[in-house]
Amino acid sequence: MTRHIVRQRLTWKTLSNCGRLALIAALFGVTGLRAEADIIDITPEYAARLPVDFLPQIQFAQNDHGFKRDALYFHLLRPVTHAPTPVIVFVLGSGWQPVEVSRVLPQLVPLAEAGFAVAAVDYRGIGEVTFPTPQEDVKRAIRYIRAHAETWNIDPEAIGIMGNSAGGHISLLAGLSDETAFGAGAEGETAAVQAIAAIYPAIYPDEMAGDGLSLINQHFGLMAGDPANADAVAPGLPATHVDAGDPPVLLIHGTADAIVPVTQSERFYDTLTDAGVDATLLRVAGLGHSIEDTMTTLQIEQGLIDFFTRTLRTTD
Repeated sequence: MTRHIVRQRLTWKTLSNCGRLALIAALFGVTGLRAEADIIDITPEYAARLPVDFLPQIQFAQNDHGFKRDALYFHLLRPVTHAPTPVIVFVLGSGWQPVEVSRVLPQLVPLAEAGFAVAAVDYRGIGEVTFPTPQEDVKRAIRYIRAHAETWNIDPEAIGIMGNSAGGHISLLAGLSDETAFGAGAEGETAAVQAIAAIYPAIYPDEMAGDGLSLINQHFGLMAGDPANADAVAPGLPATHVDAGDPPVLLIHGTADAIVPVTQSERFYDTLTDAGVDATLLRVAGLGHSIEDTMTTLQIEQGLIDFFTRTLRTTD
């Protein structure tokens, strides 16, 4: 008996489960699966996300510090699109200590796929400098990115900043402070941002500083919790810089955070709204102090995309 092979035009949706397995087997060389058709035509269905380009190690600062680290860089995740994109400057927290920011880049890819360039920036930390140099480094990065926005197809009028923990503290200071604070004038550009997202940020570090060489005291270069140092510490507290003209702020904090209590964000939310600032607190049940867990929580991912879409794409 002659066997007739029926050739049909198929799409992924019209394939049976066996047919899909067979297609995967054919594409990836998996054996042991029997195909139901010898020719499979596919009409492409594109993902609802943009392809992403990666530009590593872009230098934005050169400092003269002898044997200490003198060059600062950022890594850029850039969506592949013709239209100029908003950019989110990301500041990684690690107790204000020097840390390799590239390790969290995979967690930031969804933001780039949603149409935002993401610049994960370097800053000098404990063992190299004390407050306010880390804040100056981050504001310098913002100015550099704005000055060279055309190079990376970035909209210089749509810059947001985002950070976690100590990086959230630095992000709030950079985003809320005025132009005269923390290294004014570098690069000949403004360091103003249009939106701030702070993930379990250390908002009141002076109240967390204990005795001895805690990370907070090392960051400030003094006993931050000592009332005698209150005037010196005040410029390093985000609440000092809050006023009605500040950009929108999104606070994200887990209720199970054992390092920075969620009450810090709750209290700061009240401070922001009392001043007339557009503020949102995304309080996440059971979430702890983890950037990986935070960025893989679907509601947080969508919340960040919605927030930056609202604040950085106002002309869309």
